[in-house]
Amino acid sequence: MFSFTSNFLTAPTKKILLSTFGSLFLLSASHLSAQLIENGSFDDWEDGMPVGWSLFGSGATEPTQIDGLVLGSTSAVLIENGDSIRQMIVDGPAVAKLSLTFAASSSTSASNRAFNLGIGSFEGGSTPSINFRMVNTTGEWDSNLLSLQAYDGSGAGWVNVVENAFEGSVYEGGTFTTENLYNLSVEVDFASETPSYSISYGMVGDEETTVSNITYFQSEIDSLNAVSLTSPSADSYFAVDNMSLESIPEPNSTSLLLLGSVISFVVLVRRRRK
Repeated sequence: MFSFTSNFLTAPTKKILLSTFGSLFLLSASHLSAQLIENGSFDDWEDGMPVGWSLFGSGATEPTQIDGLVLGSTSAVLIENGDSIRQMIVDGPAVAKLSLTFAASSSTSASNRAFNLGIGSFEGGSTPSINFRMVNTTGEWDSNLLSLQAYDGSGAGWVNVVENAFEGSVYEGGTFTTENLYNLSVEVDFASETPSYSISYGMVGDEETTVSNITYFQSEIDSLNAVSLTSPSADSYFAVDNMSLESIPEPNSTSLLLLGSVISFVVLVRRRRK
């Protein structure tokens, strides 16, 4: 019977152990930190478009470059009625985290979209896998509150994910006269037997709230292959800054790496004891 004690952990063995698990940690961290969105800061523009992004949809118009929303940002993108842009992700991950900062105008009704975010693209077409919008669900046309909805393609249609949690902003004269900035992140897992995602949200500088195990999808895909910012309703708009997309190692692959490292270490120790 092999007994694991500290008696045989010589200095060289300890160094090997630390090196092995250190390499594993760095490998996992590198998977998480790999940036998959080009120009998610929206600082780089050329010919009226943010570099790395393209117009999306028939008759789509170019967005507007505005001052950055977050500290250190040069510029952000303003999406108004008719504007739609998308970025395709080459070799998109099955498990990933999308993060961004945004401000959205108020909405007058549940059908007046003030924010549209699409994640993934079914067969490269116009139908997203995860389709978010923000609308006014209070029943009061002059309310400043917005709800985040996701589209359920199984038949339920638009479903509230977070209700009355966001305050609208006002953009006029080329600047935000009322600015309510929010951080929003979406962790999506297309690899599981039952795909799902979680969202975290909160006003910039405040604590964030997380909603987990959401299963509202408009279409089924197997990887996060696109991100789109699409046209809100007439007289509505939203701005986005500081977008990032990171691959998250799948649990099975991380477990296999760890198991392989442990087995290699045990074999090495046994050989040293002989």
